[in-house]
Amino acid sequence: MERHRQLYSCASGAAMLGKGRAKDRMIASDEVVRLAASAIRKSIAELERALTRLQGLSSATERPVDCRAARIALRRAAAPAVEIGCIQKMVADKYSMSVADLKTRSRSVEVVFPRQLAMYLACIMTNLSTRDVGRAFGGQRQDAVTRARDKIKRMLDDPFLVEMVNGLTQRIRER
Repeated sequence: MERHRQLYSCASGAAMLGKGRAKDRMIASDEVVRLAASAIRKSIAELERALTRLQGLSSATERPVDCRAARIALRRAAAPAVEIGCIQKMVADKYSMSVADLKTRSRSVEVVFPRQLAMYLACIMTNLSTRDVGRAFGGQRQDAVTRARDKIKRMLDDPFLVEMVNGLTQRIRER
């Protein structure tokens, strides 16, 4: 536990990433390892999350992670966290309702879609677990959050919805 609270130097971060890379067979150059270690200086836990993200990227693409891909992945990791209250407020404003309406257990059409959209945005824009997202929405169950997230993902074939989600995301990040 104490280890996660330590600050570390770029050299020790690079060494840790190198060990993880060898242990987990992540294929990346030393340059990518140094880039990750220098980009993530907050804590060892943050560096481990970055390593996991790069390993996932390497697995998904079935090839080594190059510096360009690593920069993009690390930029996303370093993006400031968005507060769930901001997401709820922006979605509630978009649909002319109150944040309290989003937190109700109502199943009316006027409430369900905005709540699902807000839950989806909370899942993709925060580092909160689905359980924590559910709690922020009036005690919704974890599986309800997962269903909402998956439903909105499936609906993103609609260009109108994609444009709306992108607009909301941009406004939330600007706040």
